[in-house]
Amino acid sequence: MYKVIKGFTSEKISASKGKVIDIKDKKLVNNLIDAGVIEPFSNKELSSVEKDNEITFLKSEVTRLEQEKNVLIQEKEKLQEALNEQLENTTEKEKENDDNLENEDLESNKNSNKEDESNKNSNKEDESKDGEIVADSKKDKKE
Repeated sequence: MYKVIKGFTSEKISASKGKVIDIKDKKLVNNLIDAGVIEPFSNKELSSVEKDNEITFLKSEVTRLEQEKNVLIQEKEKLQEALNEQLENTTEKEKENDDNLENEDLESNKNSNKEDESNKNSNKEDESKDGEIVADSKKDKKE
């Protein structure tokens, strides 16, 4: 940081007397110091007006950043609500799917039980027919 002693304009920089500027080009800095146009500067040497300006700027930055923070907090809350709604919807759909699967399983078991009963009855009929045939064949042999 450098304080401008005499106002000047060059190809790269323009500055008025009393301003504090930052120059990265070391060769240019050395030339301007040699010409007596600028001098090294630290924040400790700020005038009260410059300090007041710095304070005002920093306060405005703090205010701007607080507003940005509040906007981000509101956006976060909206996103959290949307996420919660999605989770609720997903949970409800999963419950519906589970209920549907349970109902399908129950129906499948009922149908399976009916088939088992039907097969048992069919087997009993076959067994009784076989018994009649065996009994008839024994009668035939006796006669």
